[in-house]
Amino acid sequence: LACEVYRGPGTVIYGTGDGPAPREALAGLLGDAALVAELSDPRHKASRAAYLAGKEFWARSLARHMRGRLDADWCLAEAGATGPTFNVARIDRAFSAIFVAGPAEGAVLV
Repeated sequence: LACEVYRGPGTVIYGTGDGPAPREALAGLLGDAALVAELSDPRHKASRAAYLAGKEFWARSLARHMRGRLDADWCLAEAGATGPTFNVARIDRAFSAIFVAGPAEGAVLV
């Protein structure tokens, strides 16, 4: 649904080239500005625990939202961090939060 072009540490632009700002592009993709605001809330970077929980929340919210928006039976979403620099204290290695939304749901943090 979107590609990520990294332009510097901690910066992600959704789309390609000189497209819209990340929040605008994500709002266009999701069609829900309130969800984008919730996903982008700075409290998700307040601590290591908040950051990990925020990534799980991101994956869960995105999978459920896009499942409904696309009228799909199943939807998988992933959120995480790859490094090598991290913006949150005590996050020092890559991880991925994966959520599957469907008739049965599940999540894993790896």
